[in-house]
Amino acid sequence: MVVGILYGMILMPMKEVEEKYRMAGIFSILAAVLSMALEVVQVENPLMVLVIGLPTLILGLVAKYYEFHSHAAVLRDFDLEFSQKWLTLWKWYCVVIAGMIVSALVVLISFLLAALLILVFAIGTFVIAIVQLVYLYKMAKLFRQYA
Repeated sequence: MVVGILYGMILMPMKEVEEKYRMAGIFSILAAVLSMALEVVQVENPLMVLVIGLPTLILGLVAKYYEFHSHAAVLRDFDLEFSQKWLTLWKWYCVVIAGMIVSALVVLISFLLAALLILVFAIGTFVIAIVQLVYLYKMAKLFRQYA
């Protein structure tokens, strides 16, 4: 949660490079604040978890949308292929999030199948996070060449 707020604060000044970074920062901070509220809500109250959890999920998706699209926009003039990779990563991120939601709903049918699906999509989330870090590193390396 704290990392989400700090990350949002780091993204906001990058609006000088691409305006969408500001929106990514704002939505990252909002999602982190709502996730803190989700921690405060009692787990026994599923309605409150849904009322707070769904907007948190949506804000997190919007934050990632702006972040990934900002990276793609910044790279467009330097490396179009690399720019497209960020957009593809955004699509995979959406697939993984949708898979996690479906996995949560599958719990109603089969706990074992849901657990297996959650594991698969959790690994997918981990892989996307690693790819995101690799892409950020490559971006930094690319921009050092142009600096």
